Amino acid sequence: MTSTADNAAPTGDSTLSARDLQLPACGWDPGQRRAVLELLTDRLDAKHRLMFGEHDERRGEHSHELAPLLRHPLSYAHDPFEETPITPYTRLFEQAVLDHLARLWKAPPRSDDPSAAAPYWGYVTTMGATEGALYALWVAREYLSGKTLATDSGEHGPCPVWVQDTLPTENPNAYTPVAFHSAETHYSVTKALRMLGIPTCYEMGTHHHPNTNPLSPGAPWPHEVPCQDGPEGPGSVDVDALRKLVEFFAARGHPVLIHLNCGTMIKGAYDDVERVSSELLPMLREHGLYRREIQCGRDENGTEVTAQRSGYWINIDGSLGAMRVPFLRRAAQQGLVQDSGAVPRCDFTIPGVSSIVTSAHKHIGSPLPAGIVMTRNDPHPSAPGQPDAITRGDTLFGGSRNALAPISLWNFLAAHSEQHHIDTVADELRTAQELHRELASLDTEWGARRGPWSQSVWFRKPPQDIVDDFFLPTFTVHRNGLVHEYAYVHVMSHSTRAHLHALLARMAKTAPSAPTPAPTPTSLPNTEGLRNLGVIPTDRRCP
Repeated sequence: MTSTADNAAPTGDSTLSARDLQLPACGWDPGQRRAVLELLTDRLDAKHRLMFGEHDERRGEHSHELAPLLRHPLSYAHDPFEETPITPYTRLFEQAVLDHLARLWKAPPRSDDPSAAAPYWGYVTTMGATEGALYALWVAREYLSGKTLATDSGEHGPCPVWVQDTLPTENPNAYTPVAFHSAETHYSVTKALRMLGIPTCYEMGTHHHPNTNPLSPGAPWPHEVPCQDGPEGPGSVDVDALRKLVEFFAARGHPVLIHLNCGTMIKGAYDDVERVSSELLPMLREHGLYRREIQCGRDENGTEVTAQRSGYWINIDGSLGAMRVPFLRRAAQQGLVQDSGAVPRCDFTIPGVSSIVTSAHKHIGSPLPAGIVMTRNDPHPSAPGQPDAITRGDTLFGGSRNALAPISLWNFLAAHSEQHHIDTVADELRTAQELHRELASLDTEWGARRGPWSQSVWFRKPPQDIVDDFFLPTFTVHRNGLVHEYAYVHVMSHSTRAHLHALLARMAKTAPSAPTPAPTPTSLPNTEGLRNLGVIPTDRRCP
């Protein structure tokens, strides 16, 4: 087959457009098709040589080893721990990756005994950490809402069913969880909460407890939990504010879903998970949420079956940092790096941590979008004395998922020692520290900042040509009627010191962008009389 004249392959000097790639009925000439793919490869290579500030890691040294696998349809839809003859080999790679992450996050190892309780459960996602967060929040909602996986009699024999405990008469809020997340939390979390119908403290407070904001009585409820020192602070959650907000709803019988960050998207900030745990768990115990009894149905004798559950769930979004922190802690122990404050922690030995989510294309650098979600125990709770369903069944978020991603992750992890990862994260942090020092020495007008143990450095936005040339992500801060624009660099292993010095040389010859007047606030009459569920944080969109 040959392509039409309109679909002639673009030359190396031309600009590739969607029109150039139109698919005619006759298809493309093989030579022209290869030329287009070669042009795309050249463009991507050129772009990636210049990229400095992005979050996604770029590693191509092992891609050729995976090429033969592309001949096979690598997808499957099963629980990674379910025995199945359909995908017997790819499932084993996923298990190995999960076992590795479980060890880094200090979860007890799984037993070979199928009847033993699983100390952790998880899977490799297809949509990155966003899918992982959506899944973790979904499981948290079911758990806190008093739902249970039970076994009932069906037309063709026993079958698994979801059941929910009857609402206690003394506490109408017992199965209405309230979610809490910081102002630096990634926008996908607020989207997931909307999709799942989990009310936030803003929504619940505004519409059920107006004028009783515990942070400022009489003032409007905050859309999100404030961060330390506001929008220009380091980006970690204000634990004192979080405690006050959580206690307000815990005292009224609501179970609480607390979402914390291990490396925020812009500032690379680490929430103090240990402090949150040590300060909130005793308070939750006082309000009867540390352990509570859930009805799960009745046994064969008609006796009521109950289970003990907590009335809280702590999810850690470690998209950026959960795979780094274990190695960062060891780098500090080896004396390779030091910074202000305690080294952050992100693992299952911290009391109350129920789930951890991470991205595979941040630290590892998977060529495919992928992530990992892991829960402390099996997240599909069955009634005491009943098996974990007749078969594992539909335990995942989606249907068909990418089986090449866990193989890619396994291949990279198998090719590098843990000391390699320790040395890598140590070098990344030292590079971030150097960039911060050098920017601070240029001119105070740049306002360079970096949080403790963060690999992100943010500063006043340089002229647009520098932003474009170095592919710098940007964000805005509103202060005193002005819009202040910032750019930032998240140092990765591909962020070389040559990149750093080239950026500094350009910035030394110019000045930051001046603040601009903030747009005049306008009322939105089309929302009058409607229930405000919260803002959409477009300032935290993924770059």
